[in-house]
Amino acid sequence: MKLTKLSIITALIFLLISYPASSDELEDHISRGKKYINDQNWHAAIEEFSSALKLSRNNIECKRSLGYAYQMIGKLDEAEREYKEIIEGAPQNFEAHFFLGKIYAAKKAYNLAENSYRQAIMIKPDDLDVYLSIGELYKLQNKLDWAEREYERALQISPRSSRVYLELARIYTAGKQYKRAQETYKIVLELDPLNWKAVEEYAWTLFIDGNLENALKQYERASQLNPKSPTLYLNLGSVYDYQRKTDKAIEYYKKALSLDPALSQARDKLIKCYESLNMKEKALEEYREAIKNNPNNPEVYVALAKAYIKYEEEQKAIEPLKKSIAIAPSNWESYRLLIGVYRDEGRLDDAVNICEEALKNDSNSAYFYNMLGDLYYQKRDVKTSADYYEKAIKLNPKELTYYINLGDVYHQEMLFDKAMEAYDRGLKISPASADFTRKMGEVYLEKKDYDKAKEYLEKSIRMDKKSVRTRLILGRLYMEQNDYPGAFKILDEARKLGQKDFEILASLGYCYYRLGNWEEAIKIEENVISQYPYYPLANYYLGIAYSKSPKFRNKASEQLKLAMDYASSTIAYSQPLQKKKLQELIEEIKKILKK
Repeated sequence: MKLTKLSIITALIFLLISYPASSDELEDHISRGKKYINDQNWHAAIEEFSSALKLSRNNIECKRSLGYAYQMIGKLDEAEREYKEIIEGAPQNFEAHFFLGKIYAAKKAYNLAENSYRQAIMIKPDDLDVYLSIGELYKLQNKLDWAEREYERALQISPRSSRVYLELARIYTAGKQYKRAQETYKIVLELDPLNWKAVEEYAWTLFIDGNLENALKQYERASQLNPKSPTLYLNLGSVYDYQRKTDKAIEYYKKALSLDPALSQARDKLIKCYESLNMKEKALEEYREAIKNNPNNPEVYVALAKAYIKYEEEQKAIEPLKKSIAIAPSNWESYRLLIGVYRDEGRLDDAVNICEEALKNDSNSAYFYNMLGDLYYQKRDVKTSADYYEKAIKLNPKELTYYINLGDVYHQEMLFDKAMEAYDRGLKISPASADFTRKMGEVYLEKKDYDKAKEYLEKSIRMDKKSVRTRLILGRLYMEQNDYPGAFKILDEARKLGQKDFEILASLGYCYYRLGNWEEAIKIEENVISQYPYYPLANYYLGIAYSKSPKFRNKASEQLKLAMDYASSTIAYSQPLQKKKLQELIEEIKKILKK
């Protein structure tokens, strides 16, 4: 056959493209690339196959291998490009369609993934992996019935495939068809009795189905098949834990950790076991062990700090919290806990410094401005406290807590108009708030505007019919108006709702006293004092009740002096409003004692 000049040129071009000048060089790159893929050295594989493609740019084997290596390191766009280029030149290339489907699935482009898989099926209708991949695709979309259909089709191709039965069992488990899943796992294990993963999953379905003894047997079987799996021992421990066989649970959690010291779930469960047995030192030892195994994880330091706080060893929580902050300066929980520890320790300046450090990392954190407001009020710096609350409000004007805190500061400082202004701002955001409505009533009560106070307090009760606090305040209003039957009624309602609230009980005792039932008053006040011995009002109420009782009259003077002592000792660290009330109580007691 005589070749035309054009056909000769075309053939030469094809040869130049398909076969490089140095085929040995090409084969070397391909050989090394394959080795790197086997070794899972993906970056080196990419370099070799890229070099090979410079020598033979349409080499399908190189493109497919390059795409696969890209896929393995998560460079999905690059992998997609390689597979598409293969399909352009070779539309019937099964592997390119199949792996392109994998890429689309990873990108959650499920429709495109299914289209690619269907294209692969048209090329190889009996390929089991494609049906399994389509089933997985449906499972990812929670289309369990559709996934089951694909696995059933796969069984038509390979009726004895343990892989297909395993996927079916997983579908049934995901659909909470545990009995059906268990029967299917049995088939898997008949076909592949050494499949420890299938045994483990079978055991889990038994456990979740309440068949604990069989679950234990299967977990034991799985651990014999794969004694190096820490999760199997973790699961065994969990079953024993559920059965409250704590010693056995501890044994298996420790086995899991001996194989994988960084298995946090096993350590967490082990700690809970120790804590349930009041083995505090063992629990703390595990918290510290978690730090050894993961020293750059701020959460393990936070966990240790929380344990110290729980065990009332707050001073020891400081260092792990500082370490957590050093590792992760944006870990707000560490700041919050450390501020709390310093505050409880009375180290208010240190707590302020930590707040300010947190704000350096997030100057827009309303939470820490609010916390500074709390701290400065504890330092008795009312103006600075209010300024910080206002900053918190400015950053987060919808957070009602900040208006309550601001109002409470003014309320306790007896700046009643400013308190009402703050509470009213909160009410404008949340008109149906029983808390703000009650607080408005409390301020009106302090201002002796009884009609307004009653209006707000009754409105608050209508908003929150089970409010104990509001009934207590309304009861005090009636007491100030000398309406003791009215006070008794509302306070008794509060008692029934609030059970053992000492303020309610003390106020009820006083109502009994004013209504002439001194014996009941004495009984109630003595009960309150037995639980809250330093409560000045209860001691005062008991003293005046004693004074009316012939049986206890000789104890009245001593009891009233005790009430005065408690009130005097409390004044030093009280806020202005409370200080005023305590001073009034002291003056009242002095008058009684003079008589």
